[in-house]
Amino acid sequence: MQKIILMDDKHMINRAIELGYGTVTKEIMQDKGLTIESKAIYAYLCSFAGGKDEAYPSISKMCYDLQITDQRLRKHMKLLIDSGYIEIEKYRYAKSQRFANNHYIILK
Repeated sequence: MQKIILMDDKHMINRAIELGYGTVTKEIMQDKGLTIESKAIYAYLCSFAGGKDEAYPSISKMCYDLQITDQRLRKHMKLLIDSGYIEIEKYRYAKSQRFANNHYIILK
């Protein structure tokens, strides 16, 4: 038998904030030009943005969490960029000139 746990709205909101959240519009989910992988990547970035329009996860973290290869991630990320859903900005560390994590800007 299943146990039913009742939670009030305040508890649910606090739990979502604690765990991280994001908002995904129906527009992207209904876009026939996107693959299921690109929609998952978009939702993943939105969850890191937490209701804002930017996120900073590393490529290795995204690949690990989504269980996809770097090549597959880049292929489906390109669809998001070409469709105008996200932009990527690259930053360098000032002293070492090494690249920092990408800065993903969520446009829609």
